[in-house]
Amino acid sequence: TSLRNVAAMGVWRDYKVLIVMGGSLALIHAGWYQLKARPHLYKSAARQPAGGAKSE
Repeated sequence: TSLRNVAAMGVWRDYKVLIVMGGSLALIHAGWYQLKARPHLYKSAARQPAGGAKSE
């Protein structure tokens, strides 16, 4: 194996939790922004004021 592959495996082994968590967080945020950019996905009846009280 080359030195480059050994170094890459060392980075993966040392930081795999951060790499996986960072990638997951990026995908979650991208999905959140995609949902927020499409207001037609929300039903108007589902939007109520905080506390569940209906406005008059």
